[in-house]
Amino acid sequence: MRLAVFVIAGFLLTTIGAGLEARAVTDAVDVMVLVDRTVAEFGESVNVTAYVFDRGIPTDPSSVAAFVDRLPGLSPLNLTRQSVGLFTGVFVFQSHPSGVIVNATVDGTQDSGEAYVVHRFQPGIRIVPSTGVARPGQTVSVEVDVADSSGPQDAVSVNLTAVVLSAPDFARATGTTRLSLTHIAIGTYLAAYAVPSNLNRDSFVDFRVDVTMVSGIFGLGAGVYVPVPSTLLVWYRTTSSGPSNATLFVYVASTAGVPLGNASVSIRTSSFVFGHRILNRTTDSSGLARFDLPNNESVSQDFVGNASYGSLSQSFQGFFEPPAAPALQAPQAVWLNRDDVFAPGETANLRFRLEQDGSGIPHQDLFVYAHTGTDLVLAEPVSTNATGEFAVRFIAPVGAVWLDIAGFIGGAWRSFSQGFIARSHLIATVSSADGRHLSILGRFPSSGGPWIARLGLRSVQGPNEVAGPLASAGDFGVAALVAGSAGEAFTFDVQLPSFLPSGVPVVVSIEAESLRWETGSNGLYMFSQTVIAGTPILRPTNVDPWILLSCLTFLAAILVVVRPRRRPPTAQDRTSHADIAERQSARARADTGPPRK
Repeated sequence: MRLAVFVIAGFLLTTIGAGLEARAVTDAVDVMVLVDRTVAEFGESVNVTAYVFDRGIPTDPSSVAAFVDRLPGLSPLNLTRQSVGLFTGVFVFQSHPSGVIVNATVDGTQDSGEAYVVHRFQPGIRIVPSTGVARPGQTVSVEVDVADSSGPQDAVSVNLTAVVLSAPDFARATGTTRLSLTHIAIGTYLAAYAVPSNLNRDSFVDFRVDVTMVSGIFGLGAGVYVPVPSTLLVWYRTTSSGPSNATLFVYVASTAGVPLGNASVSIRTSSFVFGHRILNRTTDSSGLARFDLPNNESVSQDFVGNASYGSLSQSFQGFFEPPAAPALQAPQAVWLNRDDVFAPGETANLRFRLEQDGSGIPHQDLFVYAHTGTDLVLAEPVSTNATGEFAVRFIAPVGAVWLDIAGFIGGAWRSFSQGFIARSHLIATVSSADGRHLSILGRFPSSGGPWIARLGLRSVQGPNEVAGPLASAGDFGVAALVAGSAGEAFTFDVQLPSFLPSGVPVVVSIEAESLRWETGSNGLYMFSQTVIAGTPILRPTNVDPWILLSCLTFLAAILVVVRPRRRPPTAQDRTSHADIAERQSARARADTGPPRK
C-alpha cells in the first residue's frame, strides 16, 4: 500500500484525464475541441465547439472533418462554421465513452483535436467522516449520503466497513470491521467508529461504502488520518548521479533540529519499472543517509521508510522524481511562480522561462492555448523577453485549466503542456524569534467543513542546482496535519533542522480541504509563504483581529466578484459518480487521499 501525499507540488496539474480534450500541436496549426459537458446521460445532446488556430490566431482551414468514435463504431459529425476558425456541431450521447475527433488542414498542414464524454453514473454518493484527523481511541462518526437527480434517495442496502492501515508500508493493521448504520433521514445514514486505542504508528482508517440501488451496486471510499507525535525530523532530496542512476539523500534530526549520526534508515521504493526495493543505511555525523537507486527518466517512484535512533522511531514517505542529469537538453518551459495562489475570479499571472541547458532563450515567438475542457480560456501569441521569460494571464475559472505552449525553436516545432487550478486564499501567519522554530497560526474558512489542513515544507531550488529541493517527509508525506470545524483556529509548531543552512529560502505551504463539499463550492484553500532559514519573523501585534480583518477583506472581495467554487481534486473518492470525469482530470496534483496499492 502507498500513501503518496505531496501537497506542495501536487496541486499543479500535469496530466490530462478522462473527459477532457487532448491533442498534440502540429507545427503552427492547432485544433482545439471542446464539449459543453464531459459527463452525460444516454440520450442527451452534447454540443461540440471546434477551434482552428494558426500561430495562435483563429484561421479558416482548407478542409475540416469530424466524427464521433463510440468505441467501437464511427459516426460522421456535421460541423457548421460560425466565424473565422470556429465550428460547432451536436451529437446524441449513446455509448460510454464517446470521443469527438476533428481533423483540419491549413495550408497543407494538418492537425487534429479530440474530446471525450463519459456516462454519468448514478446514484450520487457522499461519505463524510466527522473529522479528517483523529487520535487513537477517538470515536469518529461517519455520514453516508445517497441521492439521485431528484434529490436524496433511500438505498436498497448500505454496507459500510473500516480497516486500519499502518506505517511504514501501510499494510493492514486490523481486520475489516463492518459498521452499524442508523437511517436518520431520507438518503442519510450515520455510523460510529472507535479508532483502536493501541495504535502507536502513523495509521489511516480506510472507510468503504457499498450502496445497492435498483440500478446496481456502487462503491465509494473516504478516510481518516491517525498520526502519532513525531519523535524525529526527516527531510529528503534527490539528485541525478549519472545517466542511469540517481541518489536519494535522507536527513535525520532530533525534534530540536539537531542532526543525528548513526541513525538507522530503511526505505522501500515502489515503481512500475523497478518494482519494490528495500534498502538500509546509517546516517553519518551530519545526519545524512545516502541511497543510490536506478533511474529511469520517464518513471517516478514513491517511497516509504522508517528512521530510528535509540528508542525513537519515525515513519516517513516521499516522492522520488530526480532532476534531469546535467547534459544537453531540449528546450523546456519552466514555471517560475508555482507557489503563487490565485483564487477563482482573480487574474492568474503565470510566469515562465523558456530555457535550454539552463540559459534563457530570448525573443522567441510562442503560441499559447488554454482551455477548461468545456470553455476556451485563452489563445494568443507571446514572445519571451531578453532573459527568456514570458507571462500567461487569464481570469482564473472555477475548474482546472490546461495550457499548451508551442513554438518553432531551434529549427523544430516544440510544444509544452502545463495544468493550473485556482485555489482560494487561506488566512494564516508565520512567526519565529530565531528563524528556526516556526509558529504558524491560521483559521479554517467560515463555512463548509469539517476541514483538514496539511503543512508542507521545502527549500527553494536554485536556478543552477543539480540536486532537488529539500522537503519534509514526516507524517503521511507532509510536515504535519490538523483538523477542525468551520471558522476554527488552528496552529502548527515546527522546527527547521540545522542541516538547512541559514539564508536558504523555505516555502511554507498549507492546504485546507473540506471533507463536505457542496455543488458549486471549491473546498480547496491554500496559503503559501517563503521564509528564510535563520531569519527572525515578527508576529503581527494582535493576530486574531488581523485574521478577522483579512477574512472580512476577503469576504468583501467575494461580494465584488462572485466566485463559484469547485470541489478539490482528491483521491478520497468523496464525490458523486457524476463527478468522476472531473475528479480523474484533476488528479494531476499530488495524491492527497488514502493509501493505495
